[in-house]
Amino acid sequence: MSLSMLYGETEIGISVDITPYLTKVGLDIDDRVGVIFMIKSNASADDDDAEYSVEEGTFLTVDGNTITAKISEYANLVVGTQYFIGFGIKFAGDTKYREMPLVPSKRDIKFRQDVIRE
Repeated sequence: MSLSMLYGETEIGISVDITPYLTKVGLDIDDRVGVIFMIKSNASADDDDAEYSVEEGTFLTVDGNTITAKISEYANLVVGTQYFIGFGIKFAGDTKYREMPLVPSKRDIKFRQDVIRE
């Protein structure tokens, strides 16, 4: 089942534990030079065309080997549309972000409308 989130929710984080990936490639998360999270309606679209993107900071945090993203802006996101999510990490010498492998049930997200209006 894909991820589902209430439209406008800014407190719930979307997390990924990248321990298996780091072990496989022999790298340490503390050696990162960048982290990014994206939401796209078309997985093959250019990164500049992502409906939402955030780099490490207030809404994209790293705790141990877990990266957690929170969505702070919903202007380009539509209720009911299926989107693809991606976490990327860059290490010294990398020219592009390395996309973290996600299990199929966690690669897409759909936003649902809230019910209570007050």
